Amino acid sequence: MKGLDVVMHWATISENKKWSTNNYNFKELVSELDDNDKDIIKSMFRVGDGELSGPAMTLKLYELCSKDNYKHMKLFYESLLYAMNVIVYEEIRHGLVLKELYNAIEEKETFIDNVNSDYILENYIIGKDIWNDPYKALISFLIGEVTNTIIYREAEKQSNHPKLKEIFKNISADEKRHMMAWRDLSRKLCDESL
Repeated sequence: MKGLDVVMHWATISENKKWSTNNYNFKELVSELDDNDKDIIKSMFRVGDGELSGPAMTLKLYELCSKDNYKHMKLFYESLLYAMNVIVYEEIRHGLVLKELYNAIEEKETFIDNVNSDYILENYIIGKDIWNDPYKALISFLIGEVTNTIIYREAEKQSNHPKLKEIFKNISADEKRHMMAWRDLSRKLCDESL
């Protein structure tokens, strides 16, 4: 299993870098935020939907891998192992944090109140197939993590409240680890292909 060392390396780092979500209770924090910080949270609303789509993306990769007998199937399954056990968990955490911050501003009770499952279903699960093979999916995951790292880094820079800055900094660090893991798994795939 040529990619399992990469999976274990990044999974161990993720386990050691867990940060507190304070039980997703952000009402007190939101009461301390200025209008700028509240606007940042509101602007991140759809980013939260994207974060909650992690399981759907993993299912798509699995579907692509199981359709055809790809030459590097073992490495794809190792990538899926990483995605299912690390990324899905962390991406759902990110989505819940964004949704609960938004909830606290809008005085909604649970994240379900503002999770549009139809939107997620349409755009991330049954919408147009943007990939037709797992190679393209892996590269898309890698690029997505690069984008997310930048989004959260910029949100941190624009935020005023130190606790909100810390939340965005933590999520950005998670996304950077995901990016490096997909990079390393993609590199293994390229090395194996040569």
